[in-house]
Amino acid sequence: MTEKSLYHGARWIRCDLHLHSPGAHGFTFPPGLSAAQRDEVVAQYVQQLQAQGIAIAAITDYQQIRTKWFIPIQQEAKKAGIYVYPGVELSFGGSVAGKYGLHVLAIFPYDSDLQEINRRIDKLLDGDVQEELVRENGSHRDLKPRENLADCLIRLRRETGCLLVFAHPNDENGLWKTYQPGEAADLLVRVEPDAIEQFEERDRQRLQDTGKVHPTLLGRIACVRSSDNHSIAEIGTKTLSEGAPRATYVKLSVLDDLRAIRLALHDHALLVRVGEPPKAEYTHFVHLEIEGNGFLGGLSLDFSPEMNVLIGGRGVGKSALLEVIRYALDLPAYAPTAYREGLVKHALGSGGKVVLAFYQVVRPGIERHYRIERVWDEQPRVFEGERSVSLSPLEVLGEREAPLFFGQREIYEVTQSARLRRRLLDEIIGRTAEMQLGQVKRITEELQRNARTILEHQERLAQRKDLEKRLQEIEHQIALYQQYGITQKLQQATALARDEERLKRAHEQLSQAQADWQEVQQRLAEHWTNALAGLKQADSVQAALLQQAAEVLRGLQDAFDGYLQQGEASFQQARAEFDRLLARWEQERRPLDEEIQRLKRELGTQSLDPDVLIRLTQEQEALRPQWETLRKIETTTANLQEERREKLADLREQRRQVFQLRQQQAQVISQALKDRVSVVVEYRGQRQEFAERLSAFFSGSGLDKESLRRLAEKGTDGIALAEWVRQGEKALCQNADLTSARAQQMLRFLEQNPQRIYELEVLAPEDEVEVQLKVNDLWLPLEKLSAGQRATAMLLILLTQHDRLLLIDQPEDDLDNRFIFDDVVPLLREQKGKRQIIAATHNPNIPVLGHAELVVALEAQEEHAAVAIQGAIDRKTVQDVVRRVMEGGEEAFRRRAEKYGLNIQGGSG
Repeated sequence: MTEKSLYHGARWIRCDLHLHSPGAHGFTFPPGLSAAQRDEVVAQYVQQLQAQGIAIAAITDYQQIRTKWFIPIQQEAKKAGIYVYPGVELSFGGSVAGKYGLHVLAIFPYDSDLQEINRRIDKLLDGDVQEELVRENGSHRDLKPRENLADCLIRLRRETGCLLVFAHPNDENGLWKTYQPGEAADLLVRVEPDAIEQFEERDRQRLQDTGKVHPTLLGRIACVRSSDNHSIAEIGTKTLSEGAPRATYVKLSVLDDLRAIRLALHDHALLVRVGEPPKAEYTHFVHLEIEGNGFLGGLSLDFSPEMNVLIGGRGVGKSALLEVIRYALDLPAYAPTAYREGLVKHALGSGGKVVLAFYQVVRPGIERHYRIERVWDEQPRVFEGERSVSLSPLEVLGEREAPLFFGQREIYEVTQSARLRRRLLDEIIGRTAEMQLGQVKRITEELQRNARTILEHQERLAQRKDLEKRLQEIEHQIALYQQYGITQKLQQATALARDEERLKRAHEQLSQAQADWQEVQQRLAEHWTNALAGLKQADSVQAALLQQAAEVLRGLQDAFDGYLQQGEASFQQARAEFDRLLARWEQERRPLDEEIQRLKRELGTQSLDPDVLIRLTQEQEALRPQWETLRKIETTTANLQEERREKLADLREQRRQVFQLRQQQAQVISQALKDRVSVVVEYRGQRQEFAERLSAFFSGSGLDKESLRRLAEKGTDGIALAEWVRQGEKALCQNADLTSARAQQMLRFLEQNPQRIYELEVLAPEDEVEVQLKVNDLWLPLEKLSAGQRATAMLLILLTQHDRLLLIDQPEDDLDNRFIFDDVVPLLREQKGKRQIIAATHNPNIPVLGHAELVVALEAQEEHAAVAIQGAIDRKTVQDVVRRVMEGGEEAFRRRAEKYGLNIQGGSG
């Protein structure tokens, strides 16, 4: 877990329940050693256990425990953290057990009285036979019980609490060789063994085909693989014929309690693996540490990659701990934040800090280790090792790994809000939905920009009529001068006036170009400064590479500085030359001015003034480019309108694709929860929300709510409504079922501001996410469910998301135990090894029947939270605290005992 592990929960432990000691007949000692070098042999024996990763072992020598060897091996192993259980391989002959006889492993509690076990075997299983069971040379004879085999084994288990495992069933003295299928079935039904070595699926099917063994019993018998060694070297190294290791892994948090092993064997689908142990090939939290003087200050926890349950009375910090995790991740919430913020502040205290470490699985076998640190009232910081990562926690986690977090209040909020149900469904879909919704947002923003541009163009185009009228007036006035022949006489002067206007416009453009050039200089200078400033801050071992990058940038900067200086000089030169040309222009036109004065004297008192003609000519020349520009704007506006029609069609399609994603996810959820929960998405089905949005849009129009409701019901979306508006009053009345007066009100409101029609176009009804729960064979929608039933439906939906880490706070407060037992627990168990769950709960069925890998019992001590007990549900201290602090705890354990057949002495814990 972490370097200094605080983890107390269940983990996969390698177990070998069929080992022989050096005291067994036929055991081969290591080269150079014999029974005389017992200490060295014992040391090598334990070293081999350690080398093979075996943490739980059972030495099962034939007929009796060889105390001479067992005791020193057990003691030496315990020093290495290995627990060796006492056991016996019971050998029954053919006259007692089937055709060839039977070997049964009996494994006893860790601290058993070894001599008492040996006496019981003599008394229970060997009758009054005087011949020794184990001879001087270590060999043995078969047991000869007075009672039948099944009764003997049942009595032995009842009196000693041992495990019973049928050994090597495919050998001559194994179950399948010595018994016919029907006989084997009869024995299994009587004895109910805890496990069978190499119990394959074909064997289960063969027994079931006899019709004598109930599937429930078969489901309680585990398959185990063991060494059955005859030397130290064979411990943990033997394989099956196909090469698979003869290894068994059991999920445990306590290694010295046989009851925990028994439970694991009876719940083997969840807690036992043969061959190789499962690995958590998914992102999961590994460690939480809280610094500061707040209520949770000083708390430190290691998490299981699977199911973690926080328990304890009210006010011990369960919800606060989960909210601190949410705070570290900066996860958005579904409900108002004031309560949570207060809870986190109380938990951390002023200046308090939360540190959350997690493993991100890039692909099988490759993990990245991250750490999030967040101080109260600051932003979270992410580290990979000691290197700071300039990403947010959710950006590091990525699209499918961001946790789902739900508290009871949030589940209630989601059941009440159509908007939050859509949001939850979109979060479940993940990045794909986010990207598709981003497409909708992008197109909507493009349409808003498009509308602004069209409106700006239309405002300018409104000037076109005045401009055309003025040009017509100018042409009319110039025509008068032409009638009198004045234009011919002033042809050179008017041409000069037009050219002068052109020269002035060119001068203005040159000035603007020079200003733009200077702005480019300023922007580039900012870029160089910012880039170089960042490169100067290099602090890694690769800082030299950043220095080289800086040199590249400086070279580029120098080159551009040269271009810019050259460009500025060219502008200055051009301006100076232009100024000289303008001076020459003034000088060259003086003779023409004198000619105009002469012409004015000739015309005398006539009303046609040559100066006016020149001014008209100049004005005409200035207005014609503006008219041309407006003509182009008219064409551009038409193109923009066509582009808008295309974008509106695209907007509809992108919204439909969002619906399709939601519909597909809803079908996945419904299939996963078939016959329990149904999720259906109706395309544009949220008409009530649409009516509310239309009401806000038409605020101030005088339209009544009923008319707006009809409008929302009748209109496909805002695009359709806008089309009816453009068609006029009659279309509105027919399509929207409005009265003539209401239609006129709407039209007046929209005409008051041309922008409104474009805003109306992008409005649309949202999809409706409908959730139903099956209650007593009836499908009921959320609005007809109780608070607990609504919470059940939403919780079951959350539990279908196998690939998302789930944080959930007391989901069962409103739930019926039946729902938890029938629906929630099976889903929790199904998801073992697929996702991490961290839950706070008051319901014992969740940790007990869900078999939590880590239970953390919190308590309040002197205004601070503390861990009272932690471990898996197999730990007795954890069982005791569950019974003590969780109402219904005893009942939950009773149900578990019944389910897994743990109603024998010493086996129901």
